[in-house]
Amino acid sequence: MIKKELLEVLKGLDDEAVIRVATSDNDIHSYNITGYCDKVTGDDVENEICLLAE
Repeated sequence: MIKKELLEVLKGLDDEAVIRVATSDNDIHSYNITGYCDKVTGDDVENEICLLAE
């Protein structure tokens, strides 16, 4: 998913909305996003971010 797509699906949620992640092989559990790592930005590098969840 790219940033533009993520922002589109987040439209309409208020600032206090909880965002969770579910895996396709485990529909019983969902995970809370707890932070991020590996945020890479710049003209000469791939723009990406890894979200951490537990």
